This record gives sequence, structure tokens and C-alpha cells, in this order.
Amino acid sequence: MGMDPGKLDKVPPQNIDAERAVLGAMLLSDGGKEAIPRVIEILGDNPNNSCFYRAAHQKIYAAILNLFDRGEPADLLTVTRELEKTDDLEAAGGVPYLDEMIDSVPTAANVDYYAKMVKDEAVRRNLIYASAQIYNESFNDSEDVEILLDKAETSILNIREESVDKAYIPLKNIIKSSFRSIQELYN
Repeated sequence: MGMDPGKLDKVPPQNIDAERAVLGAMLLSDGGKEAIPRVIEILGDNPNNSCFYRAAHQKIYAAILNLFDRGEPADLLTVTRELEKTDDLEAAGGVPYLDEMIDSVPTAANVDYYAKMVKDEAVRRNLIYASAQIYNESFNDSEDVEILLDKAETSILNIREESVDKAYIPLKNIIKSSFRSIQELYN
């Protein structure tokens, strides 16, 4: 949101292990392609997603979304290539970090649970940032009280709207993914 997290006196809520589990599950060769739409449903399809606290994780998520949007598989090789294209591979931790992330998740079965944990922490962070902004603006004597109340209400309502699972997946992506699965089963 509009607040600099560096100005808080505590570390904002986050769950790095859950973030790694979500991304690792999405990158699994077995089950990853089913996990991706499930995660998008919970965390949304915005490549600039701030649900992830760690910047490296935001970059990895964006790469996975770009691949998914183009109907391409998301695995260690393709995500590495995608991150190289945007010069984000190093900032995302490099190949060893991605590999370690995949190895740490044996199955994509619990990806919904981990994605919900990531989402909840993001909502908490956004509430803290909005509250800090409301707190700071409330000291401004020149600001009309009604305007302050409107701003406060709007910022909280925006968080509520963002936290509602409203992501949609284009039908073409579902059809492509389903067709590939059917083709694999047929072969």
C-alpha cells in the first residue's frame, strides 16, 4: 500500500516458508501445472503481486504467471529462462535457490493451504500499512475530518476488496491445460 514498511518499528507479518512452499509446488514437474491455477485463484493473477513479502518471491511468481499466461510449462528450466530474460535471475536467488525451493516441497497437495497462509499475511501487512498511514494523516490539523474519515474508510475497503478471492482464469488457459493433460494421458 502507500506506506514505507521501513518506517515500522516491527517486522511486518510474513511467512517465508509458506511462500517458498507455494512457489515450489507451482514449479513441481508432477502436479505443478494443476497447482498454478489453484494458487492464482487465491493470490490473484497480477505479476506485480505484493502477497509475497520477499522481493525474490515476487519475481518468481511473476515469471510463473507469464509462462502460464502464454500456455507454457513452468519448471526449473523455463522459469530460469524467463527470469534471465527480465534480468531477474540473480535477484530471485539464482538456480540453486529455485532448485532448493522445488526440493523442499514433495507434493503440490497442500498448495491451497500454503497460498491461504501467504494471502493472510499479506492482508495483515496491508492493514498495518493502512493503519500507519491513517495514524500519520490524523495528526495533520489542516486536513478536514470528513476527508480523513473518507480516506481511512477507502483504504480499509480497498484491502477488503483485494482480499476477496476474485481472480479469474481465462477459459483458453483452462482449455489448453486440460487438453495437454488429456493428450498426456492418451499418449
